[in-house]
Amino acid sequence: AAAMPGSELRFFVFLAIFLLITVATSFYSYLLFHTAAELFIILIAGVIFIIAWNTRRYLNNNYLLFIGIAYFFIAIIELLHTLAYTGMNIFTGYGANLPTQLWIAARFLEAATFLIAPLVISRRLNPYREFFLFSGVTAGILAAIFITGAFPVCYIEGDGLTLFKIACEYLIILLLAGALTLLWTKRSSFAPIIFHLLAASILFTIGAEIFFTLYVNVYGSANMVGHILTLISFALVYRAIVVSALQRPFDLIFRELAHSEQEVRRERDRVSEYLDIAEVILLALDRDGVVTMINRKGAELLGAPAGEIAGKNWFETYVPDDQRAGLMEKLAAVLNGSAKEPLHAENDIIAVDGSRRTIAWRNAVIRDKTAQPSGFSALERMSRISGRLSEV
Repeated sequence: AAAMPGSELRFFVFLAIFLLITVATSFYSYLLFHTAAELFIILIAGVIFIIAWNTRRYLNNNYLLFIGIAYFFIAIIELLHTLAYTGMNIFTGYGANLPTQLWIAARFLEAATFLIAPLVISRRLNPYREFFLFSGVTAGILAAIFITGAFPVCYIEGDGLTLFKIACEYLIILLLAGALTLLWTKRSSFAPIIFHLLAASILFTIGAEIFFTLYVNVYGSANMVGHILTLISFALVYRAIVVSALQRPFDLIFRELAHSEQEVRRERDRVSEYLDIAEVILLALDRDGVVTMINRKGAELLGAPAGEIAGKNWFETYVPDDQRAGLMEKLAAVLNGSAKEPLHAENDIIAVDGSRRTIAWRNAVIRDKTAQPSGFSALERMSRISGRLSEV
């Protein structure tokens, strides 16, 4: 198997140390552990959103952008869950049910996001629309919990988790399994490392949900393991976003440039083949009369390889002395706009061996992106010998 890249190894070593420190806080106070773990989850989710939003033009596809937007709202619900947790004494009169409801709401939003994300990979995604859509969903969830009371009870003091809460955890697991399956079908849309990070994140989330079906006490070990697995899951998504948006964008850009360059080269070669097949001369000059392109027929007629002809001044090298000044004046007048572009023209050319030939041309001005004249092209209308070939 291939060795793990150094950057990935450093990330996982840092994550392991970070988790050990977080777990160590539980020996002093479980509430301290829970608060630290949740704040780290919230921080990671916030950073995921910031990176995804501000680098959305560089992301390979819409999957990570969609998740990044969702994580902003997941972080909001996670923050409320943290503040509502038993022992924090911020939301009084709710007991352990409120933080459990908020936790389930956050996990449902996360699972639904992972399930939908593969479906938007190749679709046009309006980030502002998605942001407002998630805003509405989050507002509806919070209203059902805090205002209308429509959100079912998830925890009963003394009894533990309700059947609804346990059923929700298993439903979330099924949603995540579906999300993992869809991600697998779209794996070709991701770099291998990013696919593996995302798949591992979903698996860790599934593991966390399994533990969250087991606890009775909100300060219990099953609850702690669930939070650790959730923290790992968020860290893996963060890593996927960082790799895709910050470390790999230039790889992507250069890969796309290389692909575009190959396409341009193939098109250029194809055009060159067409030009070489043509039994007429095709010539292109810049504003100074320097040859920028000549096809095979023209090179054969002049008796030199096209590569040697390109870069030479056409008038000084291949036009007879008695016609040179007049042709150069006409070219300058056309390019500076003081004369009309001559559609047809006729002049002599001199080959490398000194032979002279009269060529009838069909001319056209080459223009740049600003429509300003940048050169001149000439296509042989017909090739003829005036009388016969003669020596100059």
